[in-house]
Amino acid sequence: MAERYIKRLCGGRLKEEVEAGSQGFALCYAMGMGKTHVVVAVHYMLHIYMQEVAKVLGASVLPVKKNLIVAPVGMHQHWKDHITRITGGAITVEVYNRTGKHSSGLSDSSAHVIITNPETLVNDRKRFKENRATIEKLVSDAVAHGNPKTPDDLREMFTKQSDERCLPRDAPLGVTTWGVVIIDEFHDGCLANAENLASRAVLSLNADGFGLLSGTPAQNSVNGDLQAPLQLLSTHRSKRKDISLVEEECAKAGKKVGS
Repeated sequence: MAERYIKRLCGGRLKEEVEAGSQGFALCYAMGMGKTHVVVAVHYMLHIYMQEVAKVLGASVLPVKKNLIVAPVGMHQHWKDHITRITGGAITVEVYNRTGKHSSGLSDSSAHVIITNPETLVNDRKRFKENRATIEKLVSDAVAHGNPKTPDDLREMFTKQSDERCLPRDAPLGVTTWGVVIIDEFHDGCLANAENLASRAVLSLNADGFGLLSGTPAQNSVNGDLQAPLQLLSTHRSKRKDISLVEEECAKAGKKVGS
């Protein structure tokens, strides 16, 4: 049981999970029973383990992906305090809240954990989609002006330039490949249903694994409240249709996403 949990939390997957395409876990038990402590403690053990591996390999440090925590703003200090106290400051944290139209990017590129909120995640994805729309316009304009490169080559070139120069500032959450993404109180807003923008933003994230935390049972119906969480955990991003394509298809058909 412990092996399965640690592997899931650290972004690893067991053989049967790889074959099934699953990518995460859920901790759903009463508030005050230590879900935050469990998550932080296992992350800390992984941090220590990677340091020991680096010593064995003779490396000063091993490249480790950042982890993302998406939680209500009121829980940010709670998470930060627990991470700092339990790890003794060994795991560094940056709180990233950008609710406006513009973003200045992540200020601490060395932070191990980024904490954000659903609204910031939604705005980040909006900027990411606007960036991709701009790229398509650049490709169209280049072709119209007789650029000899193929549209695919142009798209690849513009995307690479944007991912390196623009998106780390404008949409860092969407352009980053995360180790594990923790969704705190996932039932309340962030993954409340497949229709809301926060759920779509979570489904668009690129991560090795997801962890969903909740101390509250489904409020309305299992099909409604758990549709997005089950889709997220049971089907890896590489095996499900891109949420942006789903949105486009639903818009053309006049349907709601998730209907």
